[in-house]
Amino acid sequence: MMCTKFLLFLMLILAFQAWEQKSPAEELLDQSIRYHDPKNNWPKFSDSLIINQEVPGKTMRNTRMFIDQKESLFSHAQYRNDTLFTRIVRNGECTYQMNQINLRIDKAEKLGLTCDRSKMLRNYYTFLYGLPMKLKDPGTILDPEVTHGTFNDQEVDILKVNYDPSVGKDTWYFYFSPENHALVGYRFYHDESKNDGEYILLNGEKVIGEIKIPARRTWYVNSDDRLLGTDFLQ
Repeated sequence: MMCTKFLLFLMLILAFQAWEQKSPAEELLDQSIRYHDPKNNWPKFSDSLIINQEVPGKTMRNTRMFIDQKESLFSHAQYRNDTLFTRIVRNGECTYQMNQINLRIDKAEKLGLTCDRSKMLRNYYTFLYGLPMKLKDPGTILDPEVTHGTFNDQEVDILKVNYDPSVGKDTWYFYFSPENHALVGYRFYHDESKNDGEYILLNGEKVIGEIKIPARRTWYVNSDDRLLGTDFLQ
């Protein structure tokens, strides 16, 4: 009887350990997060990001953003010609300013400032500048295996990510340095069989809010390696 109870107890322990064991992909993601955000500051991140954006054939565009994770606040300020337009999303509610003066919603909409667009910008920038931490978000489907390959002529560890359909439909690949697990680039496809989508090279780092954020992002088309643009953290 004692032997049976002991074996049952042992089986429960082994089952619990197997359930708790992380996949290789989860281990790599945790290692990368420890590199970029060693003090777990992303959940309470509150700081400004100033981004210069270069697109071939266009003048440089400057964007100033403020992200406050705890207060659910996002602001996006950008000049159109000589006019400064600011979008603010706080707790899902949108407001607008023109040259730092509040705009009525109806006037903002006539100027092309919509809440849907403001929320899209919030989601876009907090995703890109919150990586790799954002890969912990609900709806992220992490392939359990880590693969190895090359990206931008360097050896990398690779994570494949899909999303719950309620979150997104693209397929993503994230590339990490085998030495320190830093995120060095990523690629996405709308339809991988068509080789559509884009890839992004990351270079340099800036420490903002005690988080190591890639300083330069260069965007290319998957199908023909055409340069789309470059974003620089100021």
